[in-house]
Amino acid sequence: MKEKKMSNLHFRRRMEKHDEIHHKSLFNNLSHHHQPPNPSTTNPPNPSTSCPPDVEELGRSTWTFLHTLTANYPPHPTPTQQTETRQFLHLFGKLYPCGVCAEDFRAWMSENNAANAPRVSSREEFGRWMCEAHNAVNGKLGKQKFDCERWEERWRTGWRDGSCD
Repeated sequence: MKEKKMSNLHFRRRMEKHDEIHHKSLFNNLSHHHQPPNPSTTNPPNPSTSCPPDVEELGRSTWTFLHTLTANYPPHPTPTQQTETRQFLHLFGKLYPCGVCAEDFRAWMSENNAANAPRVSSREEFGRWMCEAHNAVNGKLGKQKFDCERWEERWRTGWRDGSCD
């Protein structure tokens, strides 16, 4: 848990620094009447935010995207939406920029006679399936698994204690 708090603190600091640099750069551009900024007066980008993501940062960002996708999936998708979502997930498993991760995802979806094939007939089913997929990865990485009963509270409605309001 301490590692996660430190990671969150590190992320917030990086985002604050990024926002500060972006704001200064934007302000410099506006204050010079839309002239290109003078390279000697602009701040260089923060190396930690201007570098390509490592596999952990890529993974966190990807899971945020995928869970947000499920949270915004229609409660009762059309057959076309279901087909397109299955196609997306299969293509995602081929194109994901971490080759080992992509291969593991494809293998997981086809395990046990495709018992882990994408379940996309409703938002609830898709959200639980995505949580199970994420938990499979967490298990391989030795991380704690998430209670999939709470996927919607975490990714769609926000915690009941109001901390997301």
